[in-house]
Amino acid sequence: MVPASAKLALVFGVDKYDNPNIPAPEFAEIDAASFAAKLKEVGFDPAGIVLATGRDARKESILGRLRALKAPDSPKRRLLVLYFAGCAASRRTGDSFQLYLLPSDADSADLKNTAIDLEDLATSLQALNIPNVVVFVDAGFTSGRALLPGSDVPVFPKSLSKQNVTFVFTATPEQGAHESKTLGHGLGTYYLLEAFSSWADADSNGVLTLSELAAYARLELERQSRALGSTQTLTTIGPGGIPLGSIER
Repeated sequence: MVPASAKLALVFGVDKYDNPNIPAPEFAEIDAASFAAKLKEVGFDPAGIVLATGRDARKESILGRLRALKAPDSPKRRLLVLYFAGCAASRRTGDSFQLYLLPSDADSADLKNTAIDLEDLATSLQALNIPNVVVFVDAGFTSGRALLPGSDVPVFPKSLSKQNVTFVFTATPEQGAHESKTLGHGLGTYYLLEAFSSWADADSNGVLTLSELAAYARLELERQSRALGSTQTLTTIGPGGIPLGSIER
């Protein structure tokens, strides 16, 4: 197991955007706060969890926290968890396309300069020299927490796959990342939160791995989203056997 002192979590949620053209998710900030709380339950040191919402989740703030991890005096980390809940967007130009996460100061008319390009993010995370990096994204690229509903992005780009970086998306690019007023959460995050429990510890060894968490959340999310009249599939890209924390049985 990775000791708590070697773990870091950067948790961002945005449901208040400066730009009125960006639709406001209802539960993104609640999702982020709940996710941060779950990390504490599985053994993350509260001092190693950064929770930033609203205007504290601006682009420079997010990227600046990542740059700080490369500083010579930065504590050595063996596990970094990055979580983002909020709006996303996709752009297609000919045969190529870009996927973006939208910080609170994103400009819908200038995504290139004001949003966070997922491929650039993957490259930056790879360069941190942290053995295990897990990125959770509860944002839709076509509908539901999406800036541009209906964008025809078929798959996540292969370039997101890095040796030390795993992405966990709560929906495929062609699906929406939906919210539920009944649950008070984004659907994807709700079942991720449920998976931080002994129910997901498939081998009953008291250690929750990313693979176990993803398998449980994927099954429940698909089942419940179909019951609500849509299909939402949790999708992972990258290594899965990463121990996230301890689970009490």
